[in-house]
Formats: sequence, structure tokens, C-alpha cells
Amino acid sequence: MYKAFKDSLINPNEYYFISIYDQTLDDTQRFWIQKGRDYKWQGLLIESILWDNVIKSIEYKNPSLSPAFQNSRIVNNSFDKVIIIPCSPLVTPIIKINIYAR
Repeated sequence: MYKAFKDSLINPNEYYFISIYDQTLDDTQRFWIQKGRDYKWQGLLIESILWDNVIKSIEYKNPSLSPAFQNSRIVNNSFDKVIIIPCSPLVTPIIKINIYAR
């Protein structure tokens, strides 16, 4: 991201979705990003989700979102915890150097 900024490809005052899994932004991710926005962009640690309640609520309020949440349920159940960082400032990376003494 820093290189993209230096090459004038991105604006540090805008928001960009980046996934380490090369996925597209779906309704579930949009939901969590909005939750982060509701809490001043702080990171979210999700330790457990009452999926039956979430799915029932989604199906009642907005049935078109149900498939994305059903899929997210399958994916997220394979993890103990989920960390979501909805927004982070553009920072200069710190290069780690390993020096071995003899």
C-alpha cells in the first residue's frame, strides 16, 4: 500500500478493501466493516457468534443477504476467533532484519 501511495495510485484519505485471501467484498464483510464504523473504526475480536439467531434475523430483515451469511457461517466456524480490522491508517512498514552473531 505504501508503494501504491508513493506511485500516486491510492489516496491515504480514502478507504480500500484488501483481503489476504484474494476474495471479493461480500455482504458479510460489508456488515462487519459497518460495525467497525459504528465503533469508530476500531478492530473487532469475534470469539463466538450465535449463528442461528443471526441467520434468523437476516432472513427476516433482508432475505437477499442470507446466502452470504450462510457461507460466512461455514467459513468462520473453522476458526476459534476472528479478528476484523475495518480501517487502518497508511503506515510505513518496519523492515525486520535478522543479525546473527558468531
